[in-house]
Formats: sequence, C-alpha cells, structure tokens
Amino acid sequence: MAILPIRDETACIMAISGHLSAMLTRCSASCFVAVLLTAPATAGIVAIGASQDATLYESSTGALGNGSGQYLFGGSTNQPQLRRALLAFDVISALPQNALIQSVSLQLHVASASALAHSFSLHTVTSPWTEGASDATGNEGSGTAALAGDATWLHSSYASSSWTVAGGDFNSLASASLMVGDIGFYSWTSAQLTSDVQGWLSDPAGNFGWILRGEESGYGTTRRFDSSESFESSFRPQLVIQYSTVPTPGTLALLTLASVVASKQRRRMG
Repeated sequence: MAILPIRDETACIMAISGHLSAMLTRCSASCFVAVLLTAPATAGIVAIGASQDATLYESSTGALGNGSGQYLFGGSTNQPQLRRALLAFDVISALPQNALIQSVSLQLHVASASALAHSFSLHTVTSPWTEGASDATGNEGSGTAALAGDATWLHSSYASSSWTVAGGDFNSLASASLMVGDIGFYSWTSAQLTSDVQGWLSDPAGNFGWILRGEESGYGTTRRFDSSESFESSFRPQLVIQYSTVPTPGTLALLTLASVVASKQRRRMG
C-alpha cells in the first residue's frame, strides 16, 4: 500500500473527531493528492540477539559473576550449587509499535556434551538487572569475582542493588519448558512466550527478560549455553518473532475520511 502526501492532515483528523460536516468542503480533492483505498494487515519476522545476558552463580556472598563471559549456565552442579541464566531482548527497538505478536521462539545453543536430557524452563524476570563486565576463564562453570554492575546470586546490580529473593526475582510460573540434552540448538516456544513479548511491546519499562532454570532438585543437571559474547556468532541467543501489523488509529481515521469524501464527490458527479 502507499500513502501519498496530505496537505492538511490536522484538519482532516479534526473532521473525523466531530467536525466532519464543517470540514468536508476543505477536505475535498484539494486536501488529498491521492486516497489510500485499502490498508491490509502486513506480516513480518525478525530475529534479534540478546541485549544483555548473564549467569547467576549460587553464592552466600553474592560475589561471583560472569556478565561478559561467552557462556551461560543453568541447572545444578555436582556439589550441588545452582546456576541460572538471565537473558533480555530489546523488542521495542526491533518491532513496529502497532505489531501484533503471532509467535515467539527463543533459540539457544548448548555447548556441553551430555548423555541425559533435563528440563529447562523460562520465567519472566520481575526486577531490573544489569550485565556487568566480569569475564570468567576456562569453561566458566565457577564464575569469577564480580565487578560493579554484575548480576549475581544476591545482586541485580553488584553491589548497589539486591534482588528481593536470592537467586533472582521472577515469576514462579514458567512461560515455556523444554527438555535439553546433548550439544546442539534448542528452541523454546509457547503461547505464554508470545504473550510475554506482546506485553513488553506494550510496556517496555516492564521488560526485564527471562531467567532460564534447569532441574534444581538433583545433581549434575547443569548445561552450558553459548552467550551473546560467544566467539561463534551463529551460536549466540536469538529471539525469533513473527508478527503482523494493523493500521494505526490515525491511518484508520484518514481512511474513513477518504471514504466519506470520495462518496460525496461521486454523488456530486452523479
């Protein structure tokens, strides 16, 4: 579809909002260079990377972080100690404001081998957090000393802000769950994930992303995932969003006015 220039858009919108009869003469052919006759919904798909991600390492001091490491962790270690991964995506910058989310898929790449599969669930985070610059060495499974701004087991932003509950503030009801096994790509998708993203688009201030939790009641359920800092760009987290768009209220108002004006002109010509 194509929208051509309008000489006096404000006057046209006023016509729709209660002054139509008084403005029709002014909003005739001289008001429109051309009329948009139809405005069908359009569809699109975007794949966006994480705007920030980090691992929460269980620690009584909350002094372990890994904000800029190339891996994320979830599950329970052999000790056992818990690991949880935070991921956030800037959906407002990637989508039209009038987007209607049709489906959502979060793709992660597992970087550690395992013969057993365990359940991993995504939960919406309910408090803001920051990534930080700490970068663990080796396989990064133990984390490293937290730096200012790191998300840790006790801190949403080390060491100035704390979680309400140790281990992160999040919705106890999972948005999606998936069995995760050996090395490879895994995709979480559900109606609730779709609803989460639609909510973030409507209320960007409430977008704190998801926290990824593995099975936490046993031993040795940890998985290592590639992060947004992975050396292999194709392994980095991706949020794939399918959406459609509908005409904005202003466009609909102009369409209505265009129809009225066209009808009036046809009657005059008849």
